[in-house]
Amino acid sequence: MPSFKQHDLPQQFAQWLKQELLQGAWAEKLPCERELCHIGGVSRRTLRAALTILRTDGWLKTGARRGSRIVLPKGASLATKKRRVIIIAHSPIGSRGSLNWSFVWLLQRRLLSLDYDVQIDFAPQRGLDDWLENYVPKRDSHTFALASVKKEIQAWFAARAFKAIVMGSCFPGVRLPSLEIDYRAVCRHAASLLLRLGHKRLLFLNTAGAYAGDLAGEEGFGEAMRMVSAAGAHYTILRHAGNTRDIRRLLVGTFKQPQRPTALLVTNGCFALCAAGILADLGLRIPGQVSLICRDDDDMLKYYLPEIAHYAVREEALIRQSVAMFVRLNENKNIPSKTIVPELVMGGSVRSLAP
Repeated sequence: MPSFKQHDLPQQFAQWLKQELLQGAWAEKLPCERELCHIGGVSRRTLRAALTILRTDGWLKTGARRGSRIVLPKGASLATKKRRVIIIAHSPIGSRGSLNWSFVWLLQRRLLSLDYDVQIDFAPQRGLDDWLENYVPKRDSHTFALASVKKEIQAWFAARAFKAIVMGSCFPGVRLPSLEIDYRAVCRHAASLLLRLGHKRLLFLNTAGAYAGDLAGEEGFGEAMRMVSAAGAHYTILRHAGNTRDIRRLLVGTFKQPQRPTALLVTNGCFALCAAGILADLGLRIPGQVSLICRDDDDMLKYYLPEIAHYAVREEALIRQSVAMFVRLNENKNIPSKTIVPELVMGGSVRSLAP
């Protein structure tokens, strides 16, 4: 889905449509209004104003009962079609672990040097089936990167012959090539480390979105609790709704109990910073009274003092693996799934309780 500034939306959307027409996105006619609204993330009012601009500029011709027929103005010619990688996500870029603007920008630069384009589209929360059936087949010559998507989208691509790579973990039963951050191993390592440091009451604060990597992380966290011998140790997993109010509700209720956790693992840098602020409001010092680890990397973590321990992926390795997989898939070659294990950046937010 394209991104537009709030002022002069019709003009911006009209310009985007012109670029798509020059790239050959549609052959003779534009899709219906509903689909164009889904693709562009705009209202019907904005869409119709943009179509009026295209007709005035000579890009469209409207006939009775025939919809909007594409007629390029004099001097306009179809561009040579580039190979394109389309990133499909549910969440905004920057909100899901290793998928952030820095990664997308570096990936785009590397792919551009190989004569690829990179496009980012956000799947709608409603009308997902219609969107997939109408949007994706018209771009079947492109390669798709499925990032931070739910099981329905992964399963839809797995059941069809489109070129697609999962940027993350595949859900059980989904057979697609994937470039996976091994969250299972990360959470298993974090829990094992905390247990070895003498912590016996552990809390894993996870998101309630049911993404495959988050679920794998919960499995890894539980595996460590069963593998590491620590008498009397127990753990709790809490899932929040992705907003500060719900995180506060869960943490306040948990840390006001007599047997409160002594260590906390949190997914996502923003949520880790939120948790740190809530603990401070409760009068709990990090790491003096609570140790804190973030499962994901985020540049903002280094600005919190003490720096929050977190797991970081070598961005260059992630870019290199991603590009290699896209190129091989575009050449119709079989590609094996790849797994990358982040490294722990210890920071200063973890304290040993061992005697």
